Amino acid sequence: MKKTAFSLLALLFHFACQAQNFDVIPLGIYGGEQEDNLSAYLVGATNDNTFLCLDAGTVNTGIRKAIQEKSLTGPEETVLKDQIKGYFISHGHLDHLAGLIINSPADSKKDIFAIPSVIQILQNHYFITDTWINFADQGQKPILGKYHYNELQEGVEIPTPKTSFS
Repeated sequence: MKKTAFSLLALLFHFACQAQNFDVIPLGIYGGEQEDNLSAYLVGATNDNTFLCLDAGTVNTGIRKAIQEKSLTGPEETVLKDQIKGYFISHGHLDHLAGLIINSPADSKKDIFAIPSVIQILQNHYFITDTWINFADQGQKPILGKYHYNELQEGVEIPTPKTSFS
């Protein structure tokens, strides 16, 4: 297991210890060629419909399926724009980022949390004019400023705005 993937799991366990009660809603569980079922999990405090998205391979299709299964409520657009408050990205593979990138035009202003090397991948390979417009607040111009990068450092706790998590 890569260190970054392990770090994401460590974060999830930290959430469990901190919140005591939380919900995990899978939006996608696979990697590779199943484009409608790629790594993405919503984590939220029990009885609260605000979430952090751990990885974002599949977002919109996963939201739609979770609404059908009654794991989420509301229209897809409301879940995407209002209930997901930020993204934790474990590493820069497309099967962990595709949903974030593709849905960025429809998304609302949010935070992206990742280790510095993953933020560099987003800045240098995905949110650039040659592949996709820059929806972040740093990197290649033009800068749309929808997403704010937050660099994660090992052992340093930071709050996640608009959630009960840190």
